[in-house]
Amino acid sequence: MQKRRITEGADYWYEFPPNVTLGMLNDTNYRASLHFRPMKVNGATVSSFLGDTDLTEILSNVGDKITDYAKDFVGLKKDTDELTPDLSPDGPNAGSTSPVRGLEPIIRNGKNTDFFGDLEGRHVSLYLPMNVQQMENVSVGPENLGPVGGAVSAAIAGGSGSLASIASSAVAGGLSGIGDMMTGNVSGEFGSLLANRLVSKLNTSAGLGVTNATRIQVSPNTRSIFKQVNIREWSFTFQMIPTSEEESIVIENIIDFFRMEQLPVELGAGGVSMAYRFPNLMTIEANYTSEDGDIIPIITRFLPAYLQAVDVTYNTTAMSFYENGKYHDATMSLKFIEYRPLNKHDILLEREYLNKTSALAPDDIMKDLE
Repeated sequence: MQKRRITEGADYWYEFPPNVTLGMLNDTNYRASLHFRPMKVNGATVSSFLGDTDLTEILSNVGDKITDYAKDFVGLKKDTDELTPDLSPDGPNAGSTSPVRGLEPIIRNGKNTDFFGDLEGRHVSLYLPMNVQQMENVSVGPENLGPVGGAVSAAIAGGSGSLASIASSAVAGGLSGIGDMMTGNVSGEFGSLLANRLVSKLNTSAGLGVTNATRIQVSPNTRSIFKQVNIREWSFTFQMIPTSEEESIVIENIIDFFRMEQLPVELGAGGVSMAYRFPNLMTIEANYTSEDGDIIPIITRFLPAYLQAVDVTYNTTAMSFYENGKYHDATMSLKFIEYRPLNKHDILLEREYLNKTSALAPDDIMKDLE
């Protein structure tokens, strides 16, 4: 729980409706709010990591390091190109007969692991809109393994030897199949299949002709295969209707705040555009203010995100203006994309952040993620 105002430390701060961060003490008695604050991440410059070293020497050292790392990764001696494991007493595989390499879960300890930049002195607080949709998805797509890929997959799943021996068996099996076809030592349909594959490699049209004549098609052995975690995106839409000219200026400033944070700084020489400096990431918080004034985090633990789109529609309710020429109302839609994808451990960090204390799963399932 937090007793402080969420905007503490911000020099430039706008909110709508007015005093939305006060919860039940504001004019609308609306307690849920969203908070946006830019986070600046300083990029490294070439001079910062090259120093006075000659660039040619740097590139040579980098190449050597990459080579050494690759050899170390597969367990080879660094002073030779021979494909033999380094089994020396001080080597990476000491005491073993084959290289041992393993993967382990990435654990991001600490609540501030993802907040690696400097918070800017600008802050915007808005009411939490309706229909906040949390969309998280992964890419799982159909892939054609083909006969050889299907055979290798089945062999590995059945524990049939090492990957190298399985691959060798797959190649040998394919060649022996062709040999069997040439000697007539195959069944009719299997021979048609082999003929189909062989002729297709030589000429696509000829392969189609064989397929049509034999009425046998090669099975693609299609499987759904996990590919990646897609980066989470967020969309928020705010309808802002001012009740005074002063509030219309606040709304105008809020819109320009997001428009500026979306865009990069353009860099160039002699007036010629040559590069862009990355725009700031945006930190996002969703909070609920209790009757006691406690600030309670809600929805999720947002990761720093880039602002992808700022869409504004003016005068959605009527074509009217204030005397200062400001619009009567504005509807603003924001679209964010977080800087990295989620993993299982992020759900644990989120549950801690949101003070969710109930058990999510048995200890034996969770122990590898804690």
